[in-house]
Amino acid sequence: MLRVSKVPPGDPTTEDYVGQNRFECLTCPYHFVINKRYFERKYMKKKEVEDILGGKGAWDNVDKTQGTFAAVQLLAWKAYWLVPRG
Repeated sequence: MLRVSKVPPGDPTTEDYVGQNRFECLTCPYHFVINKRYFERKYMKKKEVEDILGGKGAWDNVDKTQGTFAAVQLLAWKAYWLVPRG
């Protein structure tokens, strides 16, 4: 994992870059001085709702209860829980 930190004084290999930002690895001696603007964007694939909640009908045969949020009396919600049966 890389983190951004300032180049510290005292290292003869980086004495020209003291005070600049760098990427440094927390588990090895790797470091990379950032001498230009660096930007990278990653687009992650979103999971489908069925993959997260278990698909159609997965929550039909579970225990449920009604509830309200105390701060806003108009907001109502349902709580679902699945008791493992072993």
